[in-house]
Amino acid sequence: ALIREIKEETGLNAVSYTLRGILTFINKNYEEIIYLYTVHSFSGSLKKCDEGELAYIKKDELEKLNMWEGDKYFLKLIKDNEPYFLLTLKYDGDELKEIVRNG
Repeated sequence: ALIREIKEETGLNAVSYTLRGILTFINKNYEEIIYLYTVHSFSGSLKKCDEGELAYIKKDELEKLNMWEGDKYFLKLIKDNEPYFLLTLKYDGDELKEIVRNG
């Protein structure tokens, strides 16, 4: 699914990648499980995406983007080179209420 989604949305082929963590997002009306990967190398050419604007962003500039509070937490784990983690992020609407680190 990782390779297909990257190809479909960017035109790029993921050549080398590592599973970094698994997130469980819990909100009043839904629950999602997300697998986080770091992709080390690509092949191919970037194409236009119909799901949003694609851009390369430097790691130290990610925190400036508008994102969920929980996103900031797991991005810091990736930036700090945590090898693997399991997180549960519990929200009430848009407000992050609890972070549970399971691994």
